Amino acid sequence: MRTTTRQYYIPALAAIHQKLKPLALPLLRISLGALFVAHGYGKFKGALFGDGLEGMAGRLGEKGFEPGIIWAWGTMIIEFFGGMAIALGLFTRLFAFLAALMMYLIVFKYKGAEIFFAHRGGIEYDLVLAVLFSVFAIIGSGKYGLDNNLRKTF
Repeated sequence: MRTTTRQYYIPALAAIHQKLKPLALPLLRISLGALFVAHGYGKFKGALFGDGLEGMAGRLGEKGFEPGIIWAWGTMIIEFFGGMAIALGLFTRLFAFLAALMMYLIVFKYKGAEIFFAHRGGIEYDLVLAVLFSVFAIIGSGKYGLDNNLRKTF
């Protein structure tokens, strides 16, 4: 097997890429966690100060997720608090696993995987999130997560 050194089309980019490479995984983890916090915030706010989670519970119940209110609370907790934990890199594998499981349930049970493209109400976006969360469930938070300060991991 022959090993070769990769050459850059623009050699000046090599130093930049090497410096930024360690930040790629934390950037993805923080962005993904923040996205989930944003999704969960509306549910969290509704549960505490607004009309609650009854509307979501009803939709979940119609799709076979019974009792719907338990599923609605679980969704809110995973999105809001799990998203915060993932962004911080705290208990990343646990919350990423739960988030991935939730997203796969949305893809294959809630939406049914009948329509693919997101602009038509399909599973495309949800499937991408499921795969990304699966990656973090496998690899954990990485070098810059709070998990590195714990003695044990999931």
